[in-house]
Amino acid sequence: MKVLLVGNCQVISCAALLRTAGFTDVTAHRFSQINPEDLSPDRVKQYDLIVAHETFRNRPTFAAALADKPNLITIPPLFFNGFTPDDELGGVTFNSGTVIELSRIAVGAFRHNLSRDEAAALYSPKFCDLMGYPQALERAKNNIIRTLTPYIPEVEQLYAKWYAQGPFFYTGNHPKLFVVEDMFRNVLKIKAGIVLQENLSSFCPDPLQDYAASPQMNHPNVRNALTSPNHLRKLGSKLISCVDFVDFCYSRLSKLGDTVTYSEASNAQFDSALFRWKNRAPLEKARNPYRSQPTRAFWKESVARPAPHEVHPIGDTKAIIWPETRVATAGSCFAQHVARAMIADGLDYYVPEKAPSGMPEDIATERGYGLFSARFGNIYSSRQLLQLIKRAYGEFVPFDTAWPVKEGFVDPFRPNIGQVFESLEAVEAERATHMACVREMFENLDVFVFTMGLTEGWVDRRDGAAFPVAPGAVSDQIDSKHYEFVNSGYTAVSAEMTEFLVRLGRVNKNARVVLTVSPVPLIATYSDTDALTATTYSKSVLRSVAGDLAQNFPNVFYFPSYEIITGSFNRGAYYEADLRSIRPEGVAHVMEVFRAVLVGRTEQIRTEEHLPQFGVDAEYQRQLDVVCDEEMLLR
Repeated sequence: MKVLLVGNCQVISCAALLRTAGFTDVTAHRFSQINPEDLSPDRVKQYDLIVAHETFRNRPTFAAALADKPNLITIPPLFFNGFTPDDELGGVTFNSGTVIELSRIAVGAFRHNLSRDEAAALYSPKFCDLMGYPQALERAKNNIIRTLTPYIPEVEQLYAKWYAQGPFFYTGNHPKLFVVEDMFRNVLKIKAGIVLQENLSSFCPDPLQDYAASPQMNHPNVRNALTSPNHLRKLGSKLISCVDFVDFCYSRLSKLGDTVTYSEASNAQFDSALFRWKNRAPLEKARNPYRSQPTRAFWKESVARPAPHEVHPIGDTKAIIWPETRVATAGSCFAQHVARAMIADGLDYYVPEKAPSGMPEDIATERGYGLFSARFGNIYSSRQLLQLIKRAYGEFVPFDTAWPVKEGFVDPFRPNIGQVFESLEAVEAERATHMACVREMFENLDVFVFTMGLTEGWVDRRDGAAFPVAPGAVSDQIDSKHYEFVNSGYTAVSAEMTEFLVRLGRVNKNARVVLTVSPVPLIATYSDTDALTATTYSKSVLRSVAGDLAQNFPNVFYFPSYEIITGSFNRGAYYEADLRSIRPEGVAHVMEVFRAVLVGRTEQIRTEEHLPQFGVDAEYQRQLDVVCDEEMLLR
């Protein structure tokens, strides 16, 4: 395929990605550097695909050459000045309107005859706040989301993914390569049916990294670097310090002299900030900042002093569930407790995959209907969850489709659903029905509660397919050399969960996600350490990822079920004698907090006195029996 790209400097990044993906005939022309003959009809018609920034329509020459071409697709230009508002076409013109991109702070300081040292001192978080740069970050976020929404439905999830990685633009119009990749991949797939490989930017040098980089940023990851001696920026091909940049701006402004015209808007912005800076109140004596914290912030008042059942950690949560809210669940064994308690509370537990009409209740229970929102069994790992949504939409087709057992065949990805099939075809037919229900679930749920269970797992060496249990624990008729043990770290789990959230946003832009971490320890470890240490590692990774995702994604919330069950305040009372199984009192405590924090109160919710009492009677004990694929490891 012969591809032509036309646009701003970002098309150079697009071309690099295409070449890395294996496209051998790619031509990229920047608006400012193209020759007229490159747009001749004879030249243009040679290309199988033309990709142009949508702004080509504002340029008569380009509009005439490219308009109405059937093989033309447009891409949005990426612009984000939230990290570098200080350099936003910064404030001066000369020689009949030519704009000079200089620092607003340096320009303002020069106008007020401040010394260079005084100017450099203004590059601080507090002065940037006075300049209104925190608001610039929010404006920039809203602008880029508005720009990309017509092209990419899940742009809010993509923005959260970018933001989670720290500064994701070098300057206002120079995005980092992974940002260009996400935009370009989505547009190519939607508009041209071209599917690029994942993570191309990891294998491709970033062309825009060779240009300027201006880290006057208000991203939390670098905010405090403003006052660091090592706070560097890239000017042309040189790395310079903040002080050097002030010198550069002052020297340039001095040479321009009377030819300079200052921007009135920038003047007013700086003058107001400088006035408040000079008239700021003198520093007060240091005070203990913890004195203003609420009671819940202190261990003694919120954990040690209350009775165990009165400890109510809130996590990063708010009321998002109402009687009409369709709540879907998935995850490890512990997630089944959440589902059953929601049913008892009269909430809308969303189950698209129901038992066939006429199937006896006991058989339906044995076959996993209703344990989760679809009959996918336990989903312990982030890789399983990601591959579930990819398999549901045909974007991942595993090598293994069925495993032989004594009675017939089982589905490798849900071997513990209580059903053995008589043939490979029967496995495939049932899986097709199941996947249709999974798609229905993802597309129609309002809230998705996912309980993260394990970092350890088993995968297929041939394609990376993840299984809920070691293959050898299910079938002795498979070739063990095809399978290997993995123990995922923070980076892998975070990347997989982030990709899942982006894909979920693609099919359901209104979905909210509640993440919990299972408090159930590993039943066994295949790592080189002991079960206790392995459990601590696994839960630490999962808890860290869940917390970071809740901070970075506006539609993700963390619920502290792990903390409620494992917290020292209950003196281990929420575990059975095996120190793994959760006692009914523990589940009751978790669901009481879940109800109090996540569930909105309306008259449709049952009143407190009518809520089920979570005692240890025989009926409730029966309900607490959960299906865990992990148990197969001990067979």
